[in-house]
Amino acid sequence: MNLSGVSIEGGDYSLNQNEPNPFLGSTTISYSLPVASEVTMSIMDVTGRVVYENTVTGERGMNTMTIDEKSLNGAGLYYYQMRSGDYTATKKMIVIE
Repeated sequence: MNLSGVSIEGGDYSLNQNEPNPFLGSTTISYSLPVASEVTMSIMDVTGRVVYENTVTGERGMNTMTIDEKSLNGAGLYYYQMRSGDYTATKKMIVIE
């Protein structure tokens, strides 16, 4: 077990709430993978339109991705979705002015 209390032996996929939330400037999204694998992070506006997408190779255990508000379409509510293998999870985030 690592110091954050997340087991990486026999671990599972997880997507955490972005921090800070709401945010101005940038925010960090953390996620956990049971094995190193490709991860696609998509951010959608409230209409479901993808406004940002990034695919990376994540490492086994905890990973982070920083999102700059300039990559989005201004203040408002957004949904971010992580896809890796058969795993998909979606959470909400808020950008403030």
